[in-house]
Amino acid sequence: MAEPRDTLSIARDPDLRWLALTTAAAALVRGLFAWLEPTKSWNDSAIYRDSARQLIESGRIDSDLVMPLYPALIGLVGWSRILALQLVLSSACVVLVYLLAVRVFDDRRIARVAALLMAFEPLSIYYANQRLTETLYAFLLLAALLALSGRRYALGSVCFVASILVRPVLDVVGPLLVVVACWSAAERPLPRFAAARVLAYALIYVVMLAPWWWHNEQKYDRFVRANLGDGIVLRVENNDLFVRHGFWGELRPVFVEFDGIKDPIARNTALRQAALGFIAADPWRYVLMSARRAGRFFSPVLDQSEFFASRLARRAGLPLSLMILAAAAAYPFVSKPPAEWRRLAPVLLVIAVLTVVHVATHGIVRYRMPLMPLFTLLAAATLWRAWTWVRAPRGATRPSANLPSAW
Repeated sequence: MAEPRDTLSIARDPDLRWLALTTAAAALVRGLFAWLEPTKSWNDSAIYRDSARQLIESGRIDSDLVMPLYPALIGLVGWSRILALQLVLSSACVVLVYLLAVRVFDDRRIARVAALLMAFEPLSIYYANQRLTETLYAFLLLAALLALSGRRYALGSVCFVASILVRPVLDVVGPLLVVVACWSAAERPLPRFAAARVLAYALIYVVMLAPWWWHNEQKYDRFVRANLGDGIVLRVENNDLFVRHGFWGELRPVFVEFDGIKDPIARNTALRQAALGFIAADPWRYVLMSARRAGRFFSPVLDQSEFFASRLARRAGLPLSLMILAAAAAYPFVSKPPAEWRRLAPVLLVIAVLTVVHVATHGIVRYRMPLMPLFTLLAAATLWRAWTWVRAPRGATRPSANLPSAW
Protein backbone atom coordinates (compact mmCIF):
# COMPACT_ATOMS: atom_id res chain seq x y z
CA MET A 1 0.00 0.00 0.00
CA ALA A 2 1.31 3.44 -0.87
CA GLU A 3 2.33 5.65 2.04
CA PRO A 4 -0.25 8.37 2.79
CA ARG A 5 0.73 11.70 1.32
CA ASP A 6 1.77 14.41 3.75
CA THR A 7 -0.96 17.06 4.00
CA LEU A 8 1.48 19.96 3.61
CA SER A 9 3.06 18.51 0.49
CA ILE A 10 -0.38 18.18 -1.05
CA ALA A 11 -1.10 21.81 -0.24
CA ARG A 12 2.05 22.91 -2.10
CA ASP A 13 1.26 21.17 -5.36
CA PRO A 14 -0.89 22.57 -8.20
CA ASP A 15 -4.03 21.03 -6.76
CA LEU A 16 -4.05 23.98 -4.40
CA ARG A 17 -5.57 25.98 -7.26
CA TRP A 18 -8.34 23.42 -7.69
CA LEU A 19 -9.02 23.40 -3.95
CA ALA A 20 -9.05 27.20 -3.81
CA LEU A 21 -11.56 27.39 -6.67
CA THR A 22 -13.87 24.67 -5.35
CA THR A 23 -13.75 26.02 -1.79
CA ALA A 24 -14.50 29.54 -3.03
CA ALA A 25 -17.36 28.15 -5.12
CA ALA A 26 -18.67 26.32 -2.04
CA ALA A 27 -18.59 29.52 0.01
CA LEU A 28 -20.24 31.48 -2.80
CA VAL A 29 -23.12 29.07 -3.34
CA ARG A 30 -23.71 28.75 0.43
CA GLY A 31 -23.72 32.51 0.80
CA LEU A 32 -26.07 32.89 -2.15
CA PHE A 33 -28.44 30.29 -0.72
CA ALA A 34 -28.39 32.05 2.66
CA TRP A 35 -29.31 35.30 0.92
CA LEU A 36 -32.15 33.74 -1.09
CA GLU A 37 -33.55 31.34 1.52
CA PRO A 38 -34.20 32.72 5.03
CA THR A 39 -33.06 30.68 8.03
CA LYS A 40 -35.97 28.68 9.43
CA SER A 41 -37.32 28.93 12.99
CA TRP A 42 -36.74 25.36 14.13
CA ASN A 43 -37.90 24.25 17.58
CA ASP A 44 -34.46 22.69 18.02
CA SER A 45 -32.82 26.04 17.22
CA ALA A 46 -34.79 27.72 19.99
CA ILE A 47 -33.64 25.03 22.42
CA TYR A 48 -29.99 25.59 21.40
CA ARG A 49 -30.42 29.36 21.83
CA ASP A 50 -31.93 28.97 25.29
CA SER A 51 -29.27 26.42 26.24
CA ALA A 52 -26.51 28.84 25.19
CA ARG A 53 -28.04 31.55 27.36
CA GLN A 54 -28.37 29.15 30.28
CA LEU A 55 -24.74 28.08 29.97
CA ILE A 56 -23.59 31.71 30.09
CA GLU A 57 -25.87 32.68 32.97
CA SER A 58 -25.77 29.61 35.21
CA GLY A 59 -23.41 27.05 33.68
CA ARG A 60 -26.30 24.60 33.40
CA ILE A 61 -28.47 23.41 30.47
CA ASP A 62 -32.11 22.79 31.36
CA SER A 63 -32.98 20.67 28.31
CA ASP A 64 -32.53 16.92 28.78
CA LEU A 65 -32.01 16.39 25.03
CA VAL A 66 -29.05 18.67 24.31
CA MET A 67 -25.32 18.00 24.29
CA PRO A 68 -23.17 20.99 25.28
CA LEU A 69 -20.77 21.79 22.45
CA TYR A 70 -23.13 23.45 19.97
CA PRO A 71 -24.85 25.68 22.57
CA ALA A 72 -21.41 26.55 23.95
CA LEU A 73 -20.31 27.55 20.44
CA ILE A 74 -23.41 29.72 20.02
CA GLY A 75 -22.63 31.36 23.35
CA LEU A 76 -19.03 31.94 22.27
CA VAL A 77 -19.55 33.39 18.79
CA GLY A 78 -23.10 34.72 19.08
CA TRP A 79 -26.54 33.85 17.70
CA SER A 80 -26.07 35.70 14.40
CA ARG A 81 -22.39 34.86 13.80
CA ILE A 82 -22.94 31.12 14.23
CA LEU A 83 -24.28 31.04 10.66
CA ALA A 84 -21.13 32.70 9.33
CA LEU A 85 -19.03 30.13 11.19
CA GLN A 86 -21.12 27.31 9.77
CA LEU A 87 -20.61 28.67 6.26
CA VAL A 88 -16.85 28.53 6.86
CA LEU A 89 -16.99 25.01 8.32
CA SER A 90 -19.23 23.74 5.52
CA SER A 91 -16.90 25.22 2.87
CA ALA A 92 -13.87 23.77 4.67
CA CYS A 93 -15.42 20.31 4.28
CA VAL A 94 -14.47 20.58 0.59
CA VAL A 95 -10.80 20.49 1.59
CA LEU A 96 -11.35 17.69 4.12
CA VAL A 97 -13.17 15.56 1.54
CA TYR A 98 -10.37 16.14 -0.96
CA LEU A 99 -7.67 15.11 1.53
CA LEU A 100 -9.64 12.06 2.67
CA ALA A 101 -10.11 10.98 -0.95
CA VAL A 102 -6.34 11.22 -1.49
CA ARG A 103 -5.78 9.06 1.60
CA VAL A 104 -8.29 6.43 0.57
CA PHE A 105 -7.87 6.24 -3.21
CA ASP A 106 -4.32 7.62 -3.67
CA ASP A 107 -5.67 9.36 -6.74
CA ARG A 108 -5.93 13.13 -6.94
CA ARG A 109 -8.26 12.99 -9.94
CA ILE A 110 -10.89 11.25 -7.80
CA ALA A 111 -10.14 13.71 -5.00
CA ARG A 112 -10.84 16.65 -7.32
CA VAL A 113 -14.20 15.17 -8.31
CA ALA A 114 -15.03 14.57 -4.64
CA ALA A 115 -14.18 18.19 -3.79
CA LEU A 116 -16.34 19.45 -6.67
CA LEU A 117 -19.29 17.31 -5.58
CA MET A 118 -18.91 18.46 -2.00
CA ALA A 119 -18.87 22.12 -3.03
CA PHE A 120 -22.38 21.79 -4.50
CA GLU A 121 -23.85 19.02 -2.30
CA PRO A 122 -27.43 20.22 -1.56
CA LEU A 123 -27.91 19.09 2.04
CA SER A 124 -24.61 20.65 3.11
CA ILE A 125 -25.61 23.92 1.44
CA TYR A 126 -29.02 23.92 3.10
CA TYR A 127 -27.96 23.06 6.66
CA ALA A 128 -25.05 25.51 6.65
CA ASN A 129 -27.76 28.18 6.90
CA GLN A 130 -29.73 26.56 9.74
CA ARG A 131 -28.97 26.91 13.44
CA LEU A 132 -28.75 23.16 13.90
CA THR A 133 -25.95 20.75 14.79
CA GLU A 134 -25.63 19.14 11.35
CA THR A 135 -22.80 21.29 9.95
CA LEU A 136 -20.60 21.23 13.06
CA TYR A 137 -21.16 17.50 13.51
CA ALA A 138 -20.34 16.71 9.88
CA PHE A 139 -17.16 18.80 10.04
CA LEU A 140 -15.90 17.11 13.23
CA LEU A 141 -16.76 13.63 11.99
CA LEU A 142 -14.97 14.24 8.70
CA ALA A 143 -11.95 15.72 10.51
CA ALA A 144 -11.81 12.67 12.79
CA LEU A 145 -11.85 10.25 9.84
CA LEU A 146 -9.17 12.23 8.01
CA ALA A 147 -6.89 12.29 11.07
CA LEU A 148 -7.40 8.58 11.76
CA SER A 149 -6.72 7.69 8.11
CA GLY A 150 -3.46 9.66 8.38
CA ARG A 151 -2.46 7.69 11.50
CA ARG A 152 -2.88 10.73 13.73
CA TYR A 153 -4.83 8.82 16.30
CA ALA A 154 -4.72 11.36 19.11
CA LEU A 155 -6.03 14.17 16.89
CA GLY A 156 -8.64 11.84 15.40
CA SER A 157 -9.76 10.81 18.89
CA VAL A 158 -10.09 14.45 19.98
CA CYS A 159 -12.20 15.30 16.91
CA PHE A 160 -14.36 12.21 17.35
CA VAL A 161 -15.02 12.87 21.05
CA ALA A 162 -15.82 16.49 20.16
CA SER A 163 -18.44 15.13 17.72
CA ILE A 164 -19.94 13.13 20.61
CA LEU A 165 -20.26 16.39 22.55
CA VAL A 166 -22.39 17.61 19.63
CA ARG A 167 -24.35 14.38 19.07
CA PRO A 168 -23.84 11.14 21.02
CA VAL A 169 -25.20 8.83 18.33
CA LEU A 170 -21.78 7.19 17.71
CA ASP A 171 -20.70 7.26 21.36
CA VAL A 172 -20.19 3.52 21.84
CA VAL A 173 -18.51 3.08 18.45
CA GLY A 174 -15.40 5.14 19.28
CA PRO A 175 -13.11 2.32 20.47
CA LEU A 176 -14.14 0.11 17.53
CA LEU A 177 -13.48 2.96 15.10
CA VAL A 178 -9.95 3.36 16.49
CA VAL A 179 -9.30 -0.39 16.11
CA VAL A 180 -10.65 -0.37 12.55
CA ALA A 181 -8.47 2.67 11.73
CA CYS A 182 -5.38 0.83 13.03
CA TRP A 183 -6.29 -2.22 10.95
CA SER A 184 -7.02 -0.02 7.93
CA ALA A 185 -3.54 1.51 8.17
CA ALA A 186 -2.01 -1.99 8.40
CA GLU A 187 -0.30 -1.18 11.69
CA ARG A 188 1.76 -4.06 13.10
CA PRO A 189 1.62 -5.75 15.53
CA LEU A 190 -2.06 -4.89 15.42
CA PRO A 191 -3.34 -6.16 18.82
CA ARG A 192 -0.72 -4.34 20.89
CA PHE A 193 -0.75 -1.19 18.75
CA ALA A 194 -4.56 -0.99 18.65
CA ALA A 195 -4.84 -1.61 22.41
CA ALA A 196 -2.49 1.30 23.10
CA ARG A 197 -4.48 3.59 20.81
CA VAL A 198 -7.79 2.53 22.39
CA LEU A 199 -6.38 3.29 25.85
CA ALA A 200 -5.30 6.72 24.58
CA TYR A 201 -8.80 7.23 23.16
CA ALA A 202 -10.33 6.26 26.51
CA LEU A 203 -8.16 8.81 28.30
CA ILE A 204 -9.13 11.55 25.83
CA TYR A 205 -12.77 10.53 26.13
CA VAL A 206 -12.74 10.77 29.93
CA VAL A 207 -10.89 14.09 30.00
CA MET A 208 -13.16 15.74 27.41
CA LEU A 209 -16.46 14.42 28.80
CA ALA A 210 -15.64 14.85 32.49
CA PRO A 211 -17.02 18.43 32.66
CA TRP A 212 -20.28 17.24 31.09
CA TRP A 213 -20.49 14.33 33.53
CA TRP A 214 -20.02 16.76 36.40
CA HIS A 215 -22.78 18.96 34.94
CA ASN A 216 -25.12 15.97 34.76
CA GLU A 217 -24.20 14.84 38.29
CA GLN A 218 -25.21 18.26 39.59
CA LYS A 219 -28.39 18.28 37.50
CA TYR A 220 -29.67 14.71 37.98
CA ASP A 221 -27.83 13.72 41.18
CA ARG A 222 -26.49 10.64 39.39
CA PHE A 223 -24.21 9.70 36.50
CA VAL A 224 -25.58 10.32 32.98
CA ARG A 225 -23.03 9.64 30.24
CA ALA A 226 -24.53 11.65 27.38
CA ASN A 227 -28.10 12.99 27.32
CA LEU A 228 -31.63 11.65 27.74
CA GLY A 229 -32.69 11.76 24.11
CA ASP A 230 -32.76 8.07 23.25
CA GLY A 231 -36.24 7.52 24.68
CA ILE A 232 -38.04 10.13 22.57
CA VAL A 233 -35.98 9.29 19.48
CA LEU A 234 -37.08 5.66 19.75
CA ARG A 235 -40.66 6.51 20.66
CA VAL A 236 -41.45 9.20 18.07
CA GLU A 237 -42.13 6.71 15.26
CA ASN A 238 -43.02 3.67 17.36
CA ASN A 239 -46.53 4.51 18.49
CA ASP A 240 -50.10 4.21 17.24
CA LEU A 241 -50.43 7.91 16.41
CA PHE A 242 -47.49 7.82 14.03
CA VAL A 243 -48.84 4.68 12.34
CA ARG A 244 -52.17 6.44 11.75
CA HIS A 245 -51.05 10.00 10.98
CA GLY A 246 -47.31 10.15 10.25
CA PHE A 247 -45.39 13.42 10.75
CA TRP A 248 -45.86 15.85 12.65
CA GLY A 249 -49.15 17.48 13.49
CA GLU A 250 -50.83 14.66 15.42
CA LEU A 251 -47.77 13.60 17.42
CA ARG A 252 -47.90 16.13 20.27
CA PRO A 253 -49.46 13.59 22.69
CA VAL A 254 -46.41 11.38 22.19
CA PHE A 255 -44.05 14.13 23.32
CA VAL A 256 -46.03 14.78 26.52
CA GLU A 257 -47.37 11.30 27.29
CA PHE A 258 -45.05 10.75 30.27
CA ASP A 259 -44.78 14.33 31.51
CA GLY A 260 -46.46 13.20 34.73
CA ILE A 261 -43.19 11.46 35.62
CA LYS A 262 -41.12 14.19 37.20
CA ASP A 263 -37.81 12.32 37.27
CA PRO A 264 -36.31 12.94 33.77
CA ILE A 265 -34.32 9.70 33.83
CA ALA A 266 -37.40 7.67 34.73
CA ARG A 267 -39.38 9.55 32.06
CA ASN A 268 -36.77 8.71 29.43
CA THR A 269 -36.85 5.07 30.54
CA ALA A 270 -40.65 5.03 30.26
CA LEU A 271 -40.47 6.39 26.70
CA ARG A 272 -37.92 3.78 25.73
CA GLN A 273 -39.91 0.92 27.28
CA ALA A 274 -43.13 2.09 25.61
CA ALA A 275 -41.39 2.10 22.22
CA LEU A 276 -39.85 -1.33 22.77
CA GLY A 277 -43.23 -2.67 23.88
CA PHE A 278 -44.84 -1.27 20.72
CA ILE A 279 -42.15 -2.97 18.60
CA ALA A 280 -42.50 -6.30 20.41
CA ALA A 281 -46.29 -6.25 19.96
CA ASP A 282 -45.94 -6.49 16.17
CA PRO A 283 -42.39 -7.18 14.91
CA TRP A 284 -43.47 -7.43 11.28
CA ARG A 285 -45.01 -3.94 11.45
CA TYR A 286 -41.68 -2.70 12.82
CA VAL A 287 -39.82 -4.29 9.89
CA LEU A 288 -42.13 -2.56 7.40
CA MET A 289 -41.78 0.77 9.21
CA SER A 290 -38.00 0.38 9.20
CA ALA A 291 -38.10 -0.17 5.45
CA ARG A 292 -40.11 3.05 5.11
CA ARG A 293 -37.58 4.85 7.32
CA ALA A 294 -34.78 3.63 5.07
CA GLY A 295 -36.56 5.02 2.02
CA ARG A 296 -37.15 8.32 3.80
CA PHE A 297 -33.57 8.48 5.10
CA PHE A 298 -32.13 8.05 1.60
CA SER A 299 -34.68 10.20 -0.21
CA PRO A 300 -32.98 12.63 -2.64
CA VAL A 301 -35.74 15.18 -1.95
CA LEU A 302 -34.91 17.71 0.75
CA ASP A 303 -38.47 17.62 2.09
CA GLN A 304 -42.01 17.85 0.80
CA SER A 305 -42.89 20.80 3.03
CA GLU A 306 -42.54 24.42 2.00
CA PHE A 307 -41.32 25.13 5.56
CA PHE A 308 -37.93 23.65 4.79
CA ALA A 309 -37.15 25.35 1.50
CA SER A 310 -38.87 26.81 -1.54
CA ARG A 311 -40.05 24.50 -4.28
CA LEU A 312 -37.38 25.92 -6.59
CA ALA A 313 -34.58 25.15 -4.12
CA ARG A 314 -35.83 21.60 -3.55
CA ARG A 315 -36.10 20.92 -7.28
CA ALA A 316 -32.69 22.44 -7.96
CA GLY A 317 -31.01 20.12 -5.47
CA LEU A 318 -32.79 16.95 -6.57
CA PRO A 319 -30.65 15.95 -9.62
CA LEU A 320 -27.30 16.28 -7.84
CA SER A 321 -28.55 14.52 -4.69
CA LEU A 322 -29.89 11.67 -6.81
CA MET A 323 -26.62 11.41 -8.74
CA ILE A 324 -24.47 11.34 -5.57
CA LEU A 325 -26.63 8.70 -3.89
CA ALA A 326 -26.82 6.53 -7.01
CA ALA A 327 -23.09 6.79 -7.72
CA ALA A 328 -22.24 6.00 -4.08
CA ALA A 329 -24.51 2.94 -4.20
CA ALA A 330 -22.73 1.80 -7.39
CA TYR A 331 -19.25 2.10 -5.84
CA PRO A 332 -18.87 -1.68 -5.15
CA PHE A 333 -18.99 -2.29 -8.91
CA VAL A 334 -15.94 -0.07 -9.58
CA SER A 335 -14.00 -0.63 -6.36
CA LYS A 336 -10.50 -2.09 -6.19
CA PRO A 337 -10.52 -4.71 -3.45
CA PRO A 338 -9.07 -5.65 -1.11
CA ALA A 339 -6.62 -2.81 -0.33
CA GLU A 340 -9.08 -0.03 -1.15
CA TRP A 341 -11.84 -1.55 0.93
CA ARG A 342 -9.39 -1.79 3.79
CA ARG A 343 -8.53 1.91 3.58
CA LEU A 344 -12.24 2.71 3.39
CA ALA A 345 -13.13 0.62 6.44
CA PRO A 346 -13.45 3.51 8.96
CA VAL A 347 -15.62 5.46 6.51
CA LEU A 348 -17.83 2.44 5.84
CA LEU A 349 -18.17 1.75 9.58
CA VAL A 350 -19.47 5.28 10.21
CA ILE A 351 -21.89 5.05 7.27
CA ALA A 352 -23.17 1.65 8.40
CA VAL A 353 -23.70 2.55 12.07
CA LEU A 354 -25.38 5.91 11.45
CA THR A 355 -27.64 4.34 8.84
CA VAL A 356 -28.64 1.42 11.06
CA VAL A 357 -29.32 3.68 14.05
CA HIS A 358 -31.63 5.98 12.12
CA VAL A 359 -33.38 3.24 10.16
CA ALA A 360 -34.00 1.39 13.43
CA THR A 361 -35.27 4.42 15.37
CA HIS A 362 -36.09 7.72 13.68
CA GLY A 363 -35.07 8.41 10.09
CA ILE A 364 -35.43 11.68 8.23
CA VAL A 365 -33.36 13.28 5.47
CA ARG A 366 -31.87 15.78 7.91
CA TYR A 367 -30.08 13.02 9.80
CA ARG A 368 -28.40 11.83 6.59
CA MET A 369 -26.62 15.15 6.09
CA PRO A 370 -23.46 14.22 8.09
CA LEU A 371 -23.04 11.21 5.81
CA MET A 372 -23.20 13.20 2.57
CA PRO A 373 -19.47 14.14 2.58
CA LEU A 374 -18.71 10.41 2.81
CA PHE A 375 -21.15 9.61 0.02
CA THR A 376 -19.47 12.21 -2.19
CA LEU A 377 -16.23 10.32 -1.59
CA LEU A 378 -17.70 7.05 -2.91
CA ALA A 379 -19.61 8.80 -5.68
CA ALA A 380 -16.45 10.52 -6.94
CA ALA A 381 -14.65 7.19 -7.34
CA THR A 382 -17.61 5.73 -9.23
CA LEU A 383 -18.01 8.71 -11.54
CA TRP A 384 -14.31 9.07 -12.36
CA ARG A 385 -13.76 5.37 -13.02
CA ALA A 386 -16.92 5.15 -15.12
CA TRP A 387 -15.74 8.18 -17.10
CA THR A 388 -12.27 6.69 -17.74
CA TRP A 389 -13.87 3.42 -18.80
CA VAL A 390 -16.17 5.20 -21.27
CA ARG A 391 -13.29 7.26 -22.70
CA ALA A 392 -10.94 4.30 -23.10
CA PRO A 393 -10.44 3.33 -26.79
CA ARG A 394 -12.15 0.13 -27.81
CA GLY A 395 -9.86 -2.83 -27.14
CA ALA A 396 -7.46 -0.76 -25.01
CA THR A 397 -6.52 -1.77 -21.50
CA ARG A 398 -8.79 -0.16 -19.01
CA PRO A 399 -6.90 2.72 -17.32
CA SER A 400 -5.95 2.38 -13.67
CA ALA A 401 -7.58 4.97 -11.44
CA ASN A 402 -4.68 4.64 -9.00
CA LEU A 403 -2.01 6.04 -11.36
CA PRO A 404 -0.55 9.34 -10.17
CA SER A 405 -2.05 12.43 -11.69
CA ALA A 406 -0.21 14.15 -14.56
CA TRP A 407 -1.77 17.51 -13.61
